[in-house]
Amino acid sequence: MKLDTYWLDWQPSTEKFRKSLEKEPSKPTKPSYGGFEGADSTQIQTFFPLEAQPEAYEEGFGRWIKERCIFRDGAWWGLGALHNDYAIWCDKVGREVPGSLHVIKWLIRESGFRITDDGLVYGVVLIGDLRLLRSAGRQ
Repeated sequence: MKLDTYWLDWQPSTEKFRKSLEKEPSKPTKPSYGGFEGADSTQIQTFFPLEAQPEAYEEGFGRWIKERCIFRDGAWWGLGALHNDYAIWCDKVGREVPGSLHVIKWLIRESGFRITDDGLVYGVVLIGDLRLLRSAGRQ
């Protein structure tokens, strides 16, 4: 079965081709809307809403840490547990919930506590968790 390949040999008529070269191409019309302005080179585009700067959470963090934590010399607590409890507390009291660990790390460090590379915070213990440990006979 032979395929038709005559279109491969097609050539425009020389007169039409010459006339098309003489004409200036048409210009597109100007848009009737203001256009779209995206991020410039200093911004990051994301599909998620941007989180507020950590400083915006300081007042709520201070209240949370006084209500939900105690301070114990020699105690180590998990950053993830603290972040989770803080997020739950923010939701309960109607504050914006920080989505990233970056915010809680900044707030903890600004409060004078030390965080290890593996996510342990020195000197802060969640009261609720401490109660559970005491009821289980551990301190």
